[in-house]
Amino acid sequence: MAFVHYVVEQARERLVMMNEAADILDVARHLQAGTDMVVLHDGRDCLSGILTKTDLVERLARGEHLHTHAPVFTVMRREVVTCRESDDLRALWSLMQERGLKNLPLVDGADHPVGVLNARDALECLLRETENEEGLLRDYIMGFGYR
Repeated sequence: MAFVHYVVEQARERLVMMNEAADILDVARHLQAGTDMVVLHDGRDCLSGILTKTDLVERLARGEHLHTHAPVFTVMRREVVTCRESDDLRALWSLMQERGLKNLPLVDGADHPVGVLNARDALECLLRETENEEGLLRDYIMGFGYR
């Protein structure tokens, strides 16, 4: 069984975290630089929301005027699906597919953001696990190690 902790290093590298009081423009600059999601925190470093490229594009497509120097908490997504290191990757992968999510914030026990789980990393880990299981099954069927 694959767990999030198998991909935690990649998740930590993907984390871009900013204070929810930051300007929308500052967050947008991070998104422009290749980041898919900015994780936002309150003054105590607890997760308070996220902002993605898709969130901004959807608002612009609806004709909303964004004040670039307004605090990001005015436009961030507050209801966020998160994950923890002990979560099952297969269940998370299914959830991500079902909801069309590309990334999930990874939080610790105190809801402090520690990373961002990317769907590609989850899928690669699941594929490696499946290949390993196939190899073990092949070895069992061929009788290797059972002499």
